[in-house]
Amino acid sequence: MRTDMMKTEREDIFMDYKTRLEEYKWITVDDLSELMDISKRSVFKLLEKGSIEGIKWKNRRLIDTTSVIKYLHDKGCLNLVYGVNI
Repeated sequence: MRTDMMKTEREDIFMDYKTRLEEYKWITVDDLSELMDISKRSVFKLLEKGSIEGIKWKNRRLIDTTSVIKYLHDKGCLNLVYGVNI
């Protein structure tokens, strides 16, 4: 019972990430680190490894939210079928 509840809570968290990420095409490193509750350094490591994609624009690093959703999906955090979370 406890594991089912924890799994449901985890799915809700990732669904919230997905919903927020879909609102914007590009977000800053600060915004992504705050949204996912990870350090800025962790975001930069994901960029360096190519796990997520980003660009430099006016001396800022912007992250493609589509690549973040794909990263979460590839890690098994999201299950997407035709753009709908199941």
